[in-house]
Amino acid sequence: RAAYANEGDRHALVDQAAILFELGRDDEARVPLEAVIRDYNRRAIAPDDADSIFAVAKAARLLGSARDANRALHEDARLKPRDDEIELAWSELFLEAHAHEEAKRGIGGILRRSPEHAEARALLAEVYLAEGKPSRLVREEAERAILSDPRCLRAQRLLAFLAIARRDEADALERIERLEAQTHRSIDSLMLRGGLAFLTDQRARYEAIEREVAEMNPRPVRFYEFIAELVELDHRYDEAAALSARALEMSPNDGRARARYGMNLVRLGREDEGRTQLRAAVALDPFNRRVHQLLELYESRIDRDYVMLERPPFRIRAHRVEAAAIERFVLPFLESALRTLESRYGRTIAAPIQIEFYRDPRDASIRAAGVPDLPFQAICFGKVITSVSPSVGGFNWGQIVWHELAHVFHLQMSRGRAPRWLMEGLAEREAMISPKAFKRPLAQRIHAFISSRAIPPLDDFDALFSETRVMEELIVSYGLSTLAVDFLEEEYGVRKLVALLRGFGEGRRFSELVEAELGVDARALNDAFRAYLASLYRQREGRYEPDFEWVESEPSAHVAVAPTPERLAKEAAILFREGHPVQASALAQRALDADPKRFDALFILGKLSPQRDRALALFKAIIQQRESVGVRLELARLHTESGEFDRALAHLERVRELDPERPEAYQRIAQIASVRRRPKEEIAALEELMSLEPHSDGVAFRLIRRLFETGDHPRLLLAAEDARFTALFDPRVHLYRLIAAVHLREREMVREALADLEVLPGAIDGELYREALEALDRAGYRPERQGLERLFMRPRHRR
Repeated sequence: RAAYANEGDRHALVDQAAILFELGRDDEARVPLEAVIRDYNRRAIAPDDADSIFAVAKAARLLGSARDANRALHEDARLKPRDDEIELAWSELFLEAHAHEEAKRGIGGILRRSPEHAEARALLAEVYLAEGKPSRLVREEAERAILSDPRCLRAQRLLAFLAIARRDEADALERIERLEAQTHRSIDSLMLRGGLAFLTDQRARYEAIEREVAEMNPRPVRFYEFIAELVELDHRYDEAAALSARALEMSPNDGRARARYGMNLVRLGREDEGRTQLRAAVALDPFNRRVHQLLELYESRIDRDYVMLERPPFRIRAHRVEAAAIERFVLPFLESALRTLESRYGRTIAAPIQIEFYRDPRDASIRAAGVPDLPFQAICFGKVITSVSPSVGGFNWGQIVWHELAHVFHLQMSRGRAPRWLMEGLAEREAMISPKAFKRPLAQRIHAFISSRAIPPLDDFDALFSETRVMEELIVSYGLSTLAVDFLEEEYGVRKLVALLRGFGEGRRFSELVEAELGVDARALNDAFRAYLASLYRQREGRYEPDFEWVESEPSAHVAVAPTPERLAKEAAILFREGHPVQASALAQRALDADPKRFDALFILGKLSPQRDRALALFKAIIQQRESVGVRLELARLHTESGEFDRALAHLERVRELDPERPEAYQRIAQIASVRRRPKEEIAALEELMSLEPHSDGVAFRLIRRLFETGDHPRLLLAAEDARFTALFDPRVHLYRLIAAVHLREREMVREALADLEVLPGAIDGELYREALEALDRAGYRPERQGLERLFMRPRHRR
């Protein structure tokens, strides 16, 4: 303070205040900060003193005034445009307000000027984490920051956080010790140690760390908030809420702690309490975008447009114009799924189970996380499931609902402590063995994945999810997790899977559970699982499959240094995948010149060749040496385009023999049958395709139309019933079902179809309506005809 009085070192005062806050001496911390703000308000700081104005921005931020901090940074940026320190502080401010795009814009400006700016890279990693990006992307940015500056504390803390989140105790402790070599045993490092102990249920260790933190800071709000964030990522929302409540006992005016508390209360279904907390959070921190968006959703749309159906044990939220349809179709399905799952797991679950269906996917995303752009169809919070409505279309709501309801069991039985792979694999398996047998045809993609890289052991199988970068990898992670659960159930039975879930809920480790419940050690279990995978895909060995999704990039300099045929083909595959045909073709030709049997090079040149005959020759050169589903599909495409349908079908039949779950084969067969006007062949292909693409309403409608045109009413009835899972709110599905029932003289089913149409908000298709009237007339179903006429004339709700 003496230095400040003599020299005006405002930054020293702000830094001193930050340390005092860290030690819980809040009243003392405000004194120097208010002195800096007072100087600014009294105009003791010159309008062109950029350095002091920056200190004002930092002081305002520490005092919790984001508006004043933002104003000072604006002023400072005019004096020092494109200044890295100002841009970084601004981006931090935006991140705290959950304004992720604005934060990334500021960071992007820094990185355009200084691509290896360590603090900017580390802050970008934090933004990615807040956005819910894959852990691998977060880690790569943090590691890049460390390469630029090995002493970057922000990056070191984040890498330790990621290690804790994946429960890698050895890596986490090593990173914490590395951090402490720079900072000594600080509150920062104790937060990390406490988070690791809490997440892994080491209660005594956690309580010792908690006491140590309290000695440094009697009001360690940030300590509890940090751990709340960790357990929230682990789906332990009740514990996250309790930790935030503990933080608020110490600091009732902490806006961020109150916001997290409110968010987790509404995730737990305690909405009235949660909304009260969220309103209080906005009063404390008006710039928290997530809270603003969630409150606006409740007050502008949920309260006005949605109703809650109380159907114990379910509470179902639906849009008022969709509620009757949700109750008629979705509720019985939920009740059936619940009975099946209760029987399978041998237990009932804590009620009520709240399930919410939102007409706008952005609203579903806001309800889940406070942001409008999360790409999901449904998410389970333990006792609350948030989903987009079946009316949105483009997905199979039956498969999604069954999957998420299974998660209610998994999260409650394991208290949120089971690894993600086990819960996702179980949920996928439950949907696959359900009465509707929902499935995902992933065999080819999984085989390509495991052929290109080593999969982690089961005790680290969650790395499949944390290491994803693109959606394709995430899909394969679900598929591999399902296979792991298939293996465990086939070997040990469902009762042992239940025992594993309960064991995780007791805080036991994977290796301990495997030995106690399965009677083998973890290494033997991994060996058995790898043998199981090998047996599943043995028939695929020896084939060539052109799948470039898993080819890893290498520095381009490698090609010049050691241009082996293998490396040339690999680089060509990467260029081909990333949409650079000229460069890909040139490298593929070089690879082929060096090795005429380099299959990837032959395939890429065939795909890129403008000359049909050359493409045919290149593809045939592959299958003369090695069987290949992917190459046969390309040959079928070329023959189809030139009208050589018999040749195309010969390749497609071979594809069906080699890989019966390859949707592309049935798509092409249906296309050829349509051109040839062979409806029976087209229908057979579409039926296969519908089972392989359960989320496609386009396939369902094409199949239904063909069955209607051919008068195959028994199959039309079944297809229309299945189509309700992808196009529930489309009246055409129900009209086709009605028409089929009329032709089959199933009068009770006709009445059911009319009752179905009664609850749908959409307008009835005029042409199909006339077809239905004619069918009803021919059958002599006069009351039903009158009922349909009344429905057609009724005003309809529109979106």
